[in-house]
Amino acid sequence: MPRSVLLSLMLASVSTGAVSAAMNDADREFARPHQMVDIGDLPLVVLVRGVSPYAVPGKPQSALNEATEAENLAIQKEVAALSTRSSLHVVAGASHIIQADKPQAVVDAVNEALDRAGY
Repeated sequence: MPRSVLLSLMLASVSTGAVSAAMNDADREFARPHQMVDIGDLPLVVLVRGVSPYAVPGKPQSALNEATEAENLAIQKEVAALSTRSSLHVVAGASHIIQADKPQAVVDAVNEALDRAGY
């Protein structure tokens, strides 16, 4: 497939290839991909979960959870910055498995990327 036809779509969440989370009792450390490569103007749509897997329903979000989610979003923004034709969408109501929780968001992201690619 020629480079101009390549469709880049990332379903982003804490445990995808975009982010590998390592936790221990003392602290939380996030490992970014070893090589994040600029992909130029290839269309890229990054979807980020809107529901934290660490949140307790009906309870205020803990400081650790807030920090975890802020770091996750920062990493996803770094991924989106790899393309000059990217967008990032936080999918409200979606957990880690965005395609199961909000399949229309994935369909919309694919269509968005295809539109940017001229298809």
